[in-house]
Amino acid sequence: MKTTRKIKVLALVLAVVMLTLSLPLHIFAVELAASSVGSVTGTVTDSGASIGGTVTELKDYSMPSNDKHAYDPFAKLESEEATEAYRESAQYVAGSIIFKVNETKGWLGGYRDAYEEDALAAVGIDLATADEITRKKSDDGFFRDTYEVVYEAKLSGDVWEAVDALSTLEGVVDAQPNFIYEDTAMDVPTEISKNPHKGHQWHHDWLKSDDRWKDLYDEDITAGEGTIVAVIDTGVDYTHIDLAANMWVNTAELNGVTGADDDGNGYVDDIYGVSTVGAKSFHSGDPMDDHGHGTHVAGIIAMTANNDEGGVGLAYGTKIMAIKAGQATGLFSDTDIAEAINYAVAMGADVINMSFGGTSRSFLVEEALSNAFATTVLVAAAGNDGFPTSDAPEEYLKKWDVYPAGYTYVLGVMASDQDGELASFSNWDYYNNGGSAEYEIIAPGVDIWSTLPGNQYAAWDGTSMACPMVAAAAALVRSKYSDREKYSSRFIMGQLASATEDSVVYVDKIGKVHTYAALNLEDSLNKLPKPNLTVKNTYLFDDPSIDPANDGDGVMDAGETIDLGIVLRNQWGMAKEVTVTVDAISDGGVANPNIEWITDTITMENIGTFNEQSNSFVYEDGLLVGTDNPIRFKVKDDTINDAHIGFNIVVTAKNAMDEEDTELYVFNPDGYEMTFYVQRGRSLSGTISEDMTLTSDDYWIID
Repeated sequence: MKTTRKIKVLALVLAVVMLTLSLPLHIFAVELAASSVGSVTGTVTDSGASIGGTVTELKDYSMPSNDKHAYDPFAKLESEEATEAYRESAQYVAGSIIFKVNETKGWLGGYRDAYEEDALAAVGIDLATADEITRKKSDDGFFRDTYEVVYEAKLSGDVWEAVDALSTLEGVVDAQPNFIYEDTAMDVPTEISKNPHKGHQWHHDWLKSDDRWKDLYDEDITAGEGTIVAVIDTGVDYTHIDLAANMWVNTAELNGVTGADDDGNGYVDDIYGVSTVGAKSFHSGDPMDDHGHGTHVAGIIAMTANNDEGGVGLAYGTKIMAIKAGQATGLFSDTDIAEAINYAVAMGADVINMSFGGTSRSFLVEEALSNAFATTVLVAAAGNDGFPTSDAPEEYLKKWDVYPAGYTYVLGVMASDQDGELASFSNWDYYNNGGSAEYEIIAPGVDIWSTLPGNQYAAWDGTSMACPMVAAAAALVRSKYSDREKYSSRFIMGQLASATEDSVVYVDKIGKVHTYAALNLEDSLNKLPKPNLTVKNTYLFDDPSIDPANDGDGVMDAGETIDLGIVLRNQWGMAKEVTVTVDAISDGGVANPNIEWITDTITMENIGTFNEQSNSFVYEDGLLVGTDNPIRFKVKDDTINDAHIGFNIVVTAKNAMDEEDTELYVFNPDGYEMTFYVQRGRSLSGTISEDMTLTSDDYWIID
């Protein structure tokens, strides 16, 4: 580091000369606003693990893959038809746009942008209203540093036309509408009462909460003590008689000067939390609920125990950080959500509860969540449309993915009823542990009784109610495994999603059986972690570098040598000595005659808790182009056109978290179907001067 600084100092004169002689970058003319399991001992960390053993250095693959294939013929994110349908269904704030741009800062000071102000104005962006949302250094350069900066601005004209136009401008990294999300509660609660009791809370019996509270008490732990759960919602009535004692308190503001930002975090008097609703000028330190949804969610988590009032929260020893990002209508916008997430992380939340969702993916929210994932358990509701994820077959005319629940680094929560079945309204995951989106767990979400503003109570239905069950369970697990150096947020998420042996079985309308992990407090609190691997994604590569006979079109052709890329997902204990074996043997035990195996078994690097790992993917210019550790096979030359080749993937691994555990775990991903189709192409060009028969054995291409 010192040597680098000396070099920079010696180069100062040269830098000044170069900056003086170079063509000046356009300067942004608008001034923007400133922006332990049982008695087990040892260490469990994100970068190493041992339970009763030594620590092994492991790579950290904390973020899931989101790869763009360089030469897949279907590499476009959506077809034109799908894009149009998506855009028609998306909800967003009218007259608003979010965009990310590159800006640089040199030694001479001041930020310079890499785009033209006139070009932005030409698509209808009002730069005078631009609010800086986030600023992140993307490159530490020799003469200048580069930052990715996200702005929200007013927009005149069509938002999708502006997004398309911005995608062509140099210096603009990304653009999107300011998407809208909504709470995931069903209708309005009925029979509001001021004098209820714990007997209304059937979920405590179902979850055996009393037994788990006693187990923790026997270890001198109050359920959820020492933890903070951020409720990002419509606010919380922090004066409620059953919540006031369990509100998180920002002591710097409580003991500071009224009307001053005592802790310097950008918010004045944020004693119990903050409101991020609307433009920055409207943000405040008052997260009072003006809807009711957030107060209901907070009560499920942390209603006060033993106060002769109302009921009791599942994690009654935790503290609720109230963050109002939802309006009185129950609607949420991207910018408000992202700022709420950033606030929760900055102020030390252990768990973030998000009982809202939408069908649009937002780069702004994704970035906030990816930053939060390193330290915080993320929990979100799957939604109440009764629809499967978008990877469901064509028999389902209505299907979609709900976010943030659908992200693989967020615990997506479905709802169950009093009979332990999938609630009729709950969205559900078609491919469990795979496919387009991911909902990991199911919890009670019907007739859930909790607090409402004004010292009121009521029962409510929805995945919004199931979500705080899991958030509260995360607080319970964290209160037991309180050493954050040993037990990461991913460890907590793995204990919730994979330790449980309870499940909910759902048979869909076409007869497919789906099995979902059901919330089980005892298992999550007490079971030893072990690997839980599934296949997340597969990719085919047919680049000519593999074999000169390949055409590199991303389609498996007769005569080609194919490399298979694989992404594995681990939802529980850290895995080591991972092997992947692939065959093409039918259910009747017959090997497919069209496949010649070159490499059918590979080993992969260790895979951490709640992480993903590929077989050494290779990227060029940000695009996925191949793998350095492939499963490799050749498709025989005489394979007919449209031949279906079914592959079976078997994964094995050992437990990296417990050296005394010598078991070889074998995983055959449940419900994961991998079938590829062979194309046998022949080209015809010029003039056909005599009769000929074009048979279906070949794929005929007429030039």
